[in-house]
Amino acid sequence: MDKQAIISKDDVLLIITEALSSKIGGRLNSYNSPLNTIIDEVVKENTEQIQSICRKALRTVTTDKNFEKNIKEEFQHKVAKSLVGKLEGSVEKAVEVLRQNATLRAEMILAIENIIKSNL
Repeated sequence: MDKQAIISKDDVLLIITEALSSKIGGRLNSYNSPLNTIIDEVVKENTEQIQSICRKALRTVTTDKNFEKNIKEEFQHKVAKSLVGKLEGSVEKAVEVLRQNATLRAEMILAIENIIKSNL
């Protein structure tokens, strides 16, 4: 038996806890629960402290170099994906025209092979 396929007791407890929490939350939200008012009041009473904690947490995250790096990488990925998506139709049309010419088709194959080799 594959050891990675076995779910640990902690995993089972976590799954059960999440399921129960979800069900209880759903039941409490399904009617005008008095807990909603209590929670609102407690949050209002502690607004400044909650804001302070959130500010510190956000400051910690945004000053982390890894965070900055990840944001840049994700942004670049999204921009590239968007541009490729917009260009796909145009590129396919141009490639189809080029494929009809045997000489150009051979040059495209060589160019693609060179790109692959240079990125290995």
